[in-house]
Amino acid sequence: MMHRPLLTFVFAMVCGMLLSLVWTAGPILFLALAFTGIAALALFKHPLIFPVAIVLIGLSAGGLRAGWYAIVPSSDISHFTRGELDRGPFVTVSGSVASEPDLAHGRETFYLTADRILVSGQTYRVTGEVYASIPEPDAPVGYGDHLQITGFLARPRRATNYGGFDWADYLAKRGVRCQMSAKWPGAVRRDSSGATGPLRWANAIRAAVDVKSRNALPSAQASVLSGILVGASNAIPGDLRADFVHTGTAHILASAGLHVGVLLICILGVLKAIGAPRKAGAAVGIAALLLFMFAAGGRPAVVRACIVGIVWLTGKLLEREPDFLTSLGVAAGIILWMQPTAVLEPGFQLSFATVGVLCAAMPVWKRVTKDRFGVTKLKGNKRTAASWVVDLIGLSIFAQLGSMAIVAANFNEVSVCGVFANIAVVPLVFLIIPIGFSAVATPGVVSHCLFKLAGMLVAWVDAIVRFFSDVPLSYAAVTSPTLLLIVAYYTILLAAIWWFDKKTTLAHAVMLEKRSRTLKESGSL
Repeated sequence: MMHRPLLTFVFAMVCGMLLSLVWTAGPILFLALAFTGIAALALFKHPLIFPVAIVLIGLSAGGLRAGWYAIVPSSDISHFTRGELDRGPFVTVSGSVASEPDLAHGRETFYLTADRILVSGQTYRVTGEVYASIPEPDAPVGYGDHLQITGFLARPRRATNYGGFDWADYLAKRGVRCQMSAKWPGAVRRDSSGATGPLRWANAIRAAVDVKSRNALPSAQASVLSGILVGASNAIPGDLRADFVHTGTAHILASAGLHVGVLLICILGVLKAIGAPRKAGAAVGIAALLLFMFAAGGRPAVVRACIVGIVWLTGKLLEREPDFLTSLGVAAGIILWMQPTAVLEPGFQLSFATVGVLCAAMPVWKRVTKDRFGVTKLKGNKRTAASWVVDLIGLSIFAQLGSMAIVAANFNEVSVCGVFANIAVVPLVFLIIPIGFSAVATPGVVSHCLFKLAGMLVAWVDAIVRFFSDVPLSYAAVTSPTLLLIVAYYTILLAAIWWFDKKTTLAHAVMLEKRSRTLKESGSL
């Protein structure tokens, strides 16, 4: 706590948000906690006061922010709705596309950040987001496009059956309180200016990936490649998408942490090879992650991963020692400050629970396996390759353990063969991403050859995923665990990692001492 005060503050802030969102604690409690924390810092000088005060102030900040987020401003577009069961008023809404559009059943759906609304001949400035549904246009809608949509504005429907899916509650967690439906293609008009700056470049990258891959590869392979590169996985056949889910490999289609890590490794590796300064490499990496975040549709998973990477690179740019746990905490704090209800979303929980377990477990795994698997006895490229293989096995194991409880709670499914499927698939993704982006960036015959190579690797991915999906008992259906059981699971998992860490650290120290004593004795002889 003393060594990572920022991480402690963010953890306390998350707890404060949960107190406000789940247990509906009032602002009086959080104001009292803030006053107590500030007073403790001002009046007492004991070393233990500082972490306690940080926790109290973090709790109050999280609770007050969550309470403020729940207040609907007077300018919110939802005030123009009438009722959730009628079709709502017929209006024209102007705004920017704030998410990657999803295509299904001939319609595109996305979140629209509204700026104006035309009602009964009068125009009003508004704020807030709308969940929009429009007929599939001739030219796909892109993230950041500015649109004018004419249609019906209404409140989302609430659940009518006890325990059923509550669409209104789902949207409210994102801060969206109304939805809009356009019935004919002419009801959607594009702003001639379109996206500007980084959004224009990002949309160009996304369009190039889609067009070039479809021109060079069969439809199914092109769809999977687009999903791996920029997360555009809408056109993947339903049965293949289900196979990815059952085998625990659907994350490779989400442009999340794995993709950001591969992208950074490639960029920083190339810059290091050409002799670029370290700060220049960090700056280029930050710019590339920002561009990739928009090109991948701005979905929550990629935003979270890119923020973690940007915070980590910023530390290198400012000549601060990078600390991944602190970077992870800062990323969580930024996301939750912007949208406190994200803490209740499965995607947020999966991302940070999985990465948190990996941060705790992988150092222990590396320390244990490099001796027991004989990695330290190898030299040169053989040692590097062996280290990659061992690390990949550890990543697959602990990623599954880190996500298992949350996947079971939200999707009632646990992948039995996920570890083995990921061990086989993830190395191919490390090849597909640089080859795919190189194919997009190069012209002519070179581009065509690179796309064919990427298509061959994608075909192997498809074959591996289908093979593991067809294995008997490849996944198991389970009932949703309770919150207490989930907390107990992660507590036991982290406690086991901590215990094993202490045990192996002691054993490693004893081994080094014996080796040192042996060398001294042999030297004296």
